[in-house]
Amino acid sequence: MVEPSDLLSLDSAAKDALIVALVERVNALTAEKEELKERQAAAEAALRAEIAELRAKLNRPPKTPDNSSLPPSRGHKRTEFVKSRGKRKPHPGAHRPLDPNPTHRRDILASVCGHCGADVSGSPQEPCEA
Repeated sequence: MVEPSDLLSLDSAAKDALIVALVERVNALTAEKEELKERQAAAEAALRAEIAELRAKLNRPPKTPDNSSLPPSRGHKRTEFVKSRGKRKPHPGAHRPLDPNPTHRRDILASVCGHCGADVSGSPQEPCEA
């Protein structure tokens, strides 16, 4: 561009050309500014929509195994302590006491090993339960 001290030495046609160039430059900068404003407004609208979506998510109840497809292991544990219950009495017939005077006794020996399945019928065995 032309320095301010050189403006005095310009003739009328050169000054007119300079004015036209400056007006074109101002118009180009104004158009660029408007385009930037439009892009900024679109970005701002997108951000506002995202903020509204995130705020809506904040108001939702938390996902638990009861209200979603989360597995039970992902559920939150209760923070309150549950009172420990005392030992319950067994219901009748489930836990009969053994007869103090049995009428007969049977020895039941294993025929195969419980772990590997090998034949143990010929080997000596000791009772392990009464």
